[in-house]
Amino acid sequence: LMWIHVKYNEHSLTPGGKDLVNDGEVGVVCQVLDLLKATTSRLSCVTVLTPYGAQVEQLKYRLGHFNDLGKLTTIDAAQGTEDDVVVVSLVRSNCNSALGFLGDPKRANVAITRGRYGTILIGDADCCFQGSSAWAQIIWELQTHK
Repeated sequence: LMWIHVKYNEHSLTPGGKDLVNDGEVGVVCQVLDLLKATTSRLSCVTVLTPYGAQVEQLKYRLGHFNDLGKLTTIDAAQGTEDDVVVVSLVRSNCNSALGFLGDPKRANVAITRGRYGTILIGDADCCFQGSSAWAQIIWELQTHK
């Protein structure tokens, strides 16, 4: 389990205002997939997860050149599935540490347990730590058990 801390200009609302995206995290997901592709030569065993449908759409648009990517879906849709490596874009980044439904411990559990050999979490660690005891525990474990 690995966390890449990304604090990107607050989350931005989609035009309809019902879904969230984080363009900074989209860029980091692309970089992570580039590195994975360079080291494994195939991405068919890699899944990308995110809590928001709008972020899935942003990622689809930006990840189009990764034509061998395993799956790209929401955290909720991934319940009951797994893959060798999972990359998770957490989206939420705000000064109020408001996580909304991302703060649900069950959702956090699904996010971190889908990878057989590794999970890479991409998100604002400060916001997640302050916004949810479940995420705070995960971050604390990562910091103390390097």
